[in-house]
Amino acid sequence: MSSHPIVDFNDLVRRLRADQTVQSHARLFAAVCRLPRWYLVGLVSGEEMLPWVSMERDEPLALAFTDEERAEAAVAAWRSGSDGPDARIVATPAGDAVQYLEALGDRGLSGVRFNHGPWGFESTVPGLAVSFRESVPDSDPDFDVLAEATQWEDDEDEARRRLWDAVHGLQRWYLVGDYGDADDPMIWMVGDESCLLAFTDRHRARAYLHHHRIPGKCGRENLVTLEPGQAPSCLARLRTSGVGGALFNDGPHSFYASLDELLEDRPAA
Repeated sequence: MSSHPIVDFNDLVRRLRADQTVQSHARLFAAVCRLPRWYLVGLVSGEEMLPWVSMERDEPLALAFTDEERAEAAVAAWRSGSDGPDARIVATPAGDAVQYLEALGDRGLSGVRFNHGPWGFESTVPGLAVSFRESVPDSDPDFDVLAEATQWEDDEDEARRRLWDAVHGLQRWYLVGDYGDADDPMIWMVGDESCLLAFTDRHRARAYLHHHRIPGKCGRENLVTLEPGQAPSCLARLRTSGVGGALFNDGPHSFYASLDELLEDRPAA
């Protein structure tokens, strides 16, 4: 198991402003594009919700945020200083957000401003689309789509097989580290059952840490990884200690398996 450094967008912006290099720009936008979702803000007008657009140097820029807290602060400031339409936060998968912004670009949107405020940064719409496609390969499985398919596809067994084939095909799972020992996974109560909390990618796990304000240690986030070769011994040890299952990607697209099923290589349909 290994830990990973925290992504600090303010620091990435600070570095870019200091050296203005291609490498600093690439690091910043790679970190943005690998987030599981962006937080867009819409202005409600009747039954329609329009994108929140800021005019910067006479150019229309859509506003987006890298985390919900920044978006909430911006919306609160809008509500306190405007008699205009209400503002709502829309958490949007990054890939969907890119497609939405590209469609707005066809209608005249010039670019996107992330984290509006002193640590804001900008990109043109085409530049952002290129950064996204360079940073997020098309071959990465979309676990939100795979998890949803198990709920609505007629062949539920086949949908679950595709989901768990993708899970077992990952190079590593990402786990929240225990407060006492960052090399051990934290165990959570889900209902009446003790569960391992796992994520299919680093960025979902990081988003969970930041959302729940789980502290790191010595400047490093409380995130550990479990590689395929380590999984059987780790899961068997956890099962012996009373852990019953694993919840993946906590949130609206979560999915579950018992440790017995995981140790048998495929959860039952």
